Amino acid sequence: MQQNPKTKEILKGKISFISLCRTGKNRVQAIYKAEDGGDALTVDSVAKASENFDEEGLLYACVYPPNKVDDDGHWAAPETVRDMAHEALRTGVKLDIFHDEHPLSPDRAAIVESTIIQKGDARFGDPAELSGGWGVVIKLIDPDLRKRYREEGWGGVSMGGEALTKESPPPEQVSKSSILSSLVRRISNLFGADAEPISLNSPSGTYRITINKQAKS
Repeated sequence: MQQNPKTKEILKGKISFISLCRTGKNRVQAIYKAEDGGDALTVDSVAKASENFDEEGLLYACVYPPNKVDDDGHWAAPETVRDMAHEALRTGVKLDIFHDEHPLSPDRAAIVESTIIQKGDARFGDPAELSGGWGVVIKLIDPDLRKRYREEGWGGVSMGGEALTKESPPPEQVSKSSILSSLVRRISNLFGADAEPISLNSPSGTYRITINKQAKS
């Protein structure tokens, strides 16, 4: 009998960078070293551009949702997500591009809002899925960054830092759908996102992924 993959609950997280990145891009190798037996933590999220992005330069992203298993099998309770968001602001989380660890100056890009996503707040995605998550609004001030976002297909953010974890299953009501969703994201990231979408049906819903004819190396 096949066992469920082991998952780890994040007990405490310290986020050093939020990186602008492309969607469908192969995962950036974690470059953060955690102390006291903790884990390096790298989590990818989708960013939504505002309707008048060219004028405002605003991006909306859920950096981390509660009770959802991420690509590395991590998950966090709502109160942990809240504490992680608060600690990131307290210690001065930085913005960079593709985890290059070269902070963008505030006159080029800045986190202009950090919030715990409330029910009914659809700016960051489906509020039914993301309520209680950590949402940020990023303003791209530099016209060149806005141009790169449009021309290079940026559409995501990735947070990097470290976490104290323990082996623990996620809440029963979200574990199956979250693990399947995580698997879909892994497949999509591996093969890219330049071909026709394929629907994957499951008891918890329909997931759409895209697969290239040739896998990325």
